[in-house]
Amino acid sequence: KDGFCRRIFAAAFEVNSTNAYHRMNILVIGARAAGLKAACRAKRLLPDADVLVLEEGQYISYASCGLPYFLSADVEEFRQLTDTPYGVQRDPDYFAAAKDVQVLTGVRAERIDTSRKTVICRQVASGKPSKYAYDHLILATGASPIVPDLKGSDLSGVYTFTRPKDAIELRQAASSNQLERVAIIGAGYIGCELCEAFKALWGIETVLFENEPQVLPEMLDPEVARVVELELERQGIESHLSTQVS
Repeated sequence: KDGFCRRIFAAAFEVNSTNAYHRMNILVIGARAAGLKAACRAKRLLPDADVLVLEEGQYISYASCGLPYFLSADVEEFRQLTDTPYGVQRDPDYFAAAKDVQVLTGVRAERIDTSRKTVICRQVASGKPSKYAYDHLILATGASPIVPDLKGSDLSGVYTFTRPKDAIELRQAASSNQLERVAIIGAGYIGCELCEAFKALWGIETVLFENEPQVLPEMLDPEVARVVELELERQGIESHLSTQVS
């Protein structure tokens, strides 16, 4: 993000050198960690610029790595994932007051018109169209989960566990005894953390599937991975390694 900010900072000096005042518009799509950090950094470097952040969802600036621990109730309330270390919630009002950065939630960016430097959007709730101009545009939408091409992956009860909505719905289902058996495809960090959340805390029967011959592939050596596998076994997790789900 600093490299980008240096480029727009240099662009600001070029604009000012023409003696024609122009209030720069910096538009950011995505209001998680990367988007908001880039927006705040740009505002610090260019305090006269207008910085606007668009977010499709309702939650912003949350710690995605904390979602499994909200599911397990190690984190009691979801808002704790959006709080500052001093307990202040990082919501749009916070960024407006503390950072002078405007954040709009519930706005889905659908198309970028580079010729007019405009982003065409739609309000998620009402479907009302809107558009926003920019001088510089930052795309910070994050990664998308890899969903295997499996029949039934679009059915109810199938989650990718990348959004707050997933964590909130699953925790409500677990705490109200609506879940009897959970299947997890993928033994990466999130998969192993979900095994602990479902089995260790909620006592839900949990089955783990992994295509590779070990858990945490490309993260741990096989010898160390075996230690994790034994711990999963001790917790009562049914693991199927070297197994391709069809």
